[in-house]
Amino acid sequence: MSVVLGVGGRESAAPEALLALAQQALADHRMTFADVDTIATIDHRAAHAGVVLLAVSADAGIRPFGAPELATQPVDHPSDRVQHHSGTPSVAEAAVRACGALPLAAPVKADDWVVVVGSSEPATRPAKTRVSTRQNPGLGDYALGHHGDVEVEPGMVDFAVNVHATEPPAFLSEALRAAIADLARYPDPARATAAVAAAHGIDPASVLLTHGAAEAFGLVAQQPWRRPAIVHPQFTEPEAALRAHGHDPRRLLLSPETGFRLDQVDPADADLVVVGNPTNPTSGLHPRDEIEKLAGAATVLVDEAFLDVVEGIEAPVHSLVRDAAEDPRFLVTRSLTKTYSIAGLRIGYLVGHPDVLRRLAARRSPWPVSTLAAAAAEACVSPEGLAYAAQVRADLPDRIAALVRALSMRGFAIVDDPRGPFVLARHPDAGRIREGLRERGIAVRRADTFPGLDATWLRFAARGPEETAALVAALDQLAG
Repeated sequence: MSVVLGVGGRESAAPEALLALAQQALADHRMTFADVDTIATIDHRAAHAGVVLLAVSADAGIRPFGAPELATQPVDHPSDRVQHHSGTPSVAEAAVRACGALPLAAPVKADDWVVVVGSSEPATRPAKTRVSTRQNPGLGDYALGHHGDVEVEPGMVDFAVNVHATEPPAFLSEALRAAIADLARYPDPARATAAVAAAHGIDPASVLLTHGAAEAFGLVAQQPWRRPAIVHPQFTEPEAALRAHGHDPRRLLLSPETGFRLDQVDPADADLVVVGNPTNPTSGLHPRDEIEKLAGAATVLVDEAFLDVVEGIEAPVHSLVRDAAEDPRFLVTRSLTKTYSIAGLRIGYLVGHPDVLRRLAARRSPWPVSTLAAAAAEACVSPEGLAYAAQVRADLPDRIAALVRALSMRGFAIVDDPRGPFVLARHPDAGRIREGLRERGIAVRRADTFPGLDATWLRFAARGPEETAALVAALDQLAG
């Protein structure tokens, strides 16, 4: 069997991110880089540093194709955006087929990269059996690279992605336009770093701006952990990053029967524990004292991507940012892409003890944070940016209440007390409902890709009244 990796991506995509995504995609088929024979892509991406790095890592050849040749290939997962920019509806899938191979699964996407695993012969490896990770916590049997963006096509009402709005706020767009004049110079994130630190009342040496939270997870995953553990269900990128760097993290599964409470898990001898707060997808907010108990002899990495919109965050009751700035046992990741609707820009930050951050940053690529990303970070923590987040925070409880009410009245069981900008709900016909909503132009997030959850779970982003009304109408059509 000849194995082909089809690759598509943006010019601005980070090389290391492709390596991690490809490792994950191969692992889903019980493969490694040693199994790969060919890297296939469109001709103008063949020299991209990420593609070259992937080819070197896999000891595989690069096979480039022109857009006209790729356009003749049938694809099962087309994208209008990719068609517009590349002349083919799916570069990665078309490249696999152009090699005479067949895709083994749907494309996996992350950090502006798309990877398709293909084979020139019918797959001879046995298909993965879906097993319970409660009994087998080390098995990588979930699609860790599946994110909400793959659920959404142009024109759909989006309940799948946890980005607040369809475009950045005006003040942020203005800041980005002003920063264009600085693009001739190499990026210098010092001013933005100082602004973020000032917003939290901590030393700038305790802040590391990152290429989105995903880079932060990758930096942490590069460390020589012996017994990493991840609290699940939660955002899958931390586990994907750890696995991509050769770790086999233990899964600490929270139970829906106890409301996904954190006090039900025991990290035992773990030297790294990863937990979200509020957790994606459960939307549960863990008391800080329960997170602190996880430390023991371990480093605790807390993903606070959505904490800036949790009601009551003005008082530092929930966040461990200030703890992490001084205590080397804690690290905190923050994302600016969700609340401020700049997911395409990739900007976040990591808070930790200065000595810890220096160690993590030692293996970074040069200039990982662009001029525009740094300008966005500075604008987000400006008085105008903080006021915008406060308004999002003030609006969120009503959005959540309306969504919970609508779903509860239509047979969904809701996880108690959602505090993030999304709701996790359970329904015995979740799969049929998701497909029915999709046919009616509404995208929701399947949740069976989160370890610990099955196909009866769906995640819904908390949207405004107009979008929620559209969801209600579609659900009623399905029920009728």
